[in-house]
Amino acid sequence: MPFVTKQLHAPTRQKAFRFLMQELGITQSEAQRLIAKGRLSQEGEVMANNAGFIEGSFDFICFEPLTLGLEPTFIEEEFAVYDKPSGLLVHPQNRHTPYSLNDEIKHRFGHDANITHRIDQETSGLVLAARNKISERALKMMFEERQITKKYIAMVKGHLKEPLDIQEPLLRREDESSIVRMIVRVHPEGKPSRTFIT
Repeated sequence: MPFVTKQLHAPTRQKAFRFLMQELGITQSEAQRLIAKGRLSQEGEVMANNAGFIEGSFDFICFEPLTLGLEPTFIEEEFAVYDKPSGLLVHPQNRHTPYSLNDEIKHRFGHDANITHRIDQETSGLVLAARNKISERALKMMFEERQITKKYIAMVKGHLKEPLDIQEPLLRREDESSIVRMIVRVHPEGKPSRTFIT
C-alpha cells in the first residue's frame, strides 16, 4: 500500500515543519501542507497546528509509490504520456487505496512528478504526466485555457442519427456521502462546458 506509517525521532524540541524539511528534503510549504493533512501524530494524537512543535518519537504517514510495471508510452524531458487501462484510478481516493497511476508516475520520475488531468477509473486512455512542478503548472494552465483538448471515443449500441452538441454547466465539489470524494454534476453554478458527440 503506497501510504505507510513511519516512526521518526526528533532529538530536541523543534518546529515540526522544520524537522520534516530537514528529514525529507522538502520545502516549508510542503511540510506544512503534510501536517495540515493530518500526516503527523504523537501518542495517537494528530498534530493540527502547522507551526506546532515536536520532540521525541512520532508517527508520520508518507506516500511510498509502488510499481506494477506500467511503463509510459512516450517520454519527453518535461512530461510523459501513460496509456491508462480501464479500472485503474488516476489518483488514490484515500490512504487505503492500494494502487493508482500516480504510483507509477512518482515511482519512475520522483516526488515532484504528477498527473496534469484526470480521466474516470472506468475509462482507458492517454494521461499526460508532468515530470516536475514547473511543467505541471504550465501543462495544467494549458488545459485550463483550452490550449490542450481531450477527445474520447465511446463504444455505443445503436445508431446516432445526428451529431449532438451538449452545453451544460458542470460543478465539481467534494461529497462526503459518495464513495468518490470529488463528484462532477450538471448544476447552474457550474463552469461552462461543451461536449460534441459525432
